[in-house]
Amino acid sequence: VRQFLEPPILGVVLQTYGAGNMPSNRPDILEELRKASDRGIIIVNCTQCNKGSVQHIYDTATYLNKI
Repeated sequence: VRQFLEPPILGVVLQTYGAGNMPSNRPDILEELRKASDRGIIIVNCTQCNKGSVQHIYDTATYLNKI
């Protein structure tokens, strides 16, 4: 993930589970996403559900919303 988020990439779209969640047992991935965001990389969190939107009711979706 770290190498994928290096230049020349400008942004990334995450297709996450259900209401916008990703595995919470991988803090290393969350940290790399935070670092990328700090460098100005655009991160978009999209749910894979056909209806509805990303909800920030679970920890990882809330974390992604903050970065």
